[in-house]
Amino acid sequence: MSHDSNEAILTMTGDKPYLQFTGVGRTQRVKNVREVLKTASSAIGGTLIDAPFYASNKEQITVHPLGGAIMSSDGTGRRGAVDHMGRIFVGEGAEVHHGLLCVDAAVIPTALGVNPFATITALAERICEMLLHEKQWPVDETENGTIDLFENPKVCHAIEPGLSHYDGSQADGAGVRFTEVMDGYIHIGGNIVDFDVAHNVAKRAASSASLYITVDTFSLDNLTSLSDNASIATGTFSCGALSQSPLMVLRGQAQFFTTDDQISDGTDLVYKLTMLSAEGTTYLLHGYKNVDSTMAFSASMSWKATTTLYTTVTHFDGTLAGRGILRISWRNFIDEIQSFGTPAHHNGARGTILAPFRFLTQFAKKTAEYFFSPLRPLQFPDKSTSGYFPKALPAKIVELRAEDGVQTVLKVWHPPSETTKRSMPVLFIPGASVDDQIFSLPTIQVNAIEYFTGLGYTCYVSTLRFGISPAAKVGYTAYDARADVKAAMEYVREEENGKKFYVICHCLGSIATGMALLTGTANAEWIQGMTASQVFMHLRFGKINSIKSRTQALQILYKTPHLALN
Repeated sequence: MSHDSNEAILTMTGDKPYLQFTGVGRTQRVKNVREVLKTASSAIGGTLIDAPFYASNKEQITVHPLGGAIMSSDGTGRRGAVDHMGRIFVGEGAEVHHGLLCVDAAVIPTALGVNPFATITALAERICEMLLHEKQWPVDETENGTIDLFENPKVCHAIEPGLSHYDGSQADGAGVRFTEVMDGYIHIGGNIVDFDVAHNVAKRAASSASLYITVDTFSLDNLTSLSDNASIATGTFSCGALSQSPLMVLRGQAQFFTTDDQISDGTDLVYKLTMLSAEGTTYLLHGYKNVDSTMAFSASMSWKATTTLYTTVTHFDGTLAGRGILRISWRNFIDEIQSFGTPAHHNGARGTILAPFRFLTQFAKKTAEYFFSPLRPLQFPDKSTSGYFPKALPAKIVELRAEDGVQTVLKVWHPPSETTKRSMPVLFIPGASVDDQIFSLPTIQVNAIEYFTGLGYTCYVSTLRFGISPAAKVGYTAYDARADVKAAMEYVREEENGKKFYVICHCLGSIATGMALLTGTANAEWIQGMTASQVFMHLRFGKINSIKSRTQALQILYKTPHLALN
């Protein structure tokens, strides 16, 4: 190693910077060094072999260029990038950025020659010592003494809270490690609550983001069974709109296929990360990938479900900082598959092969359950009342008889005694295969019946013949059920002395109500207004139902005696 000159050419080649120190190998200094090396080699019976670069073009390899942010010669930004303490100048004056320092070889304005590390280290120690003195920070002067690599350190510091949560006893030898890279757009601000809207706004504003994490799980069983401490996630999160420098993931957790409390048949792949910015601000990232039955028999929906991370970034106090969507590209997905391995402390060859294979098999199995969800066995509801909220029973249960003789049930709820009663009643009409519980659901804190009775309305709920009733076995149509709608409306008019009432109908109940009104079976003058939920009279069939409606073959097949279900 020797001195190089400071004459170089910086060019852009293939969109990358290329720095070339020209003519270094032809200088007299290099020739002198080569003669010394040749003499030394001959003295010990050796032959000096030139490097390929020097032998062909007399070029040398520059391994450590210095002076990227040189120390100023006059204490201002006019003659350098940093002052004598390594502090970056704001401009051409003497003002500096306090807290932004450069302490490596970049501050040295010239080549150092043989063994430059002593000079670089001494300069770095000087800057650190001056910084400690300026900030009056305490320094632990305890000597290490003779270092024993197999003993504990002489000085130990407590682990940061939150980093000591991992219990090594959870490791079962079946752990797995993988690296995941997701890119997308994050809208910074708390004014948008929808993920897709936030993503589109951020994309138009070029507010890109990237998440690079490595996940270590020490037990595959814990990864899908524990809600906390199932794994450790580390890495970086980059979003220029949030911080100019990448945020460090201090501690994070990932858990796969946890139950989604928002829908009845779905699971989530959850990421919970605590991040620290270069400015010292702490952020929390919560992301989830939603895997549910919407991906049935669809490769594109399956890809979207397993590679789309709905991301929310909050401040440490819980206030919203940003929201958006991150996705895994095909290239990053291939890299992720290739990154699968075992945690560092798992050294067994068998575990190195079997653990990733077991994880990928388990992941594919869980995903396939939703891809083939229409073929799964029926799941029946829990008959217990665990988790139910106490609800008021109906004040009256009435059996109604339609003009064709079919009997249905109607339930009545009155407003609480302390509530001012309103004059207009409300008639609820549920859809197919359900009953009044679609409006009087006991598993939520305030259901529809409680909401309207709390406002002073008397509520009537009529279960039509295609709902949960003995008549449903006959196979009546929505057109047949129009007679049930008429019977319910007539009963409400009788109980309310001919007052007009409001109708809230849902799904097939909306269709039956529309048929009753449009055919004149029920008088439209009886109602004050109506809300139809989910569907009304202008039906648009899905592709499967559209195909089924073109033929009566399935109806004939259903009625075949040896195929009919009792």
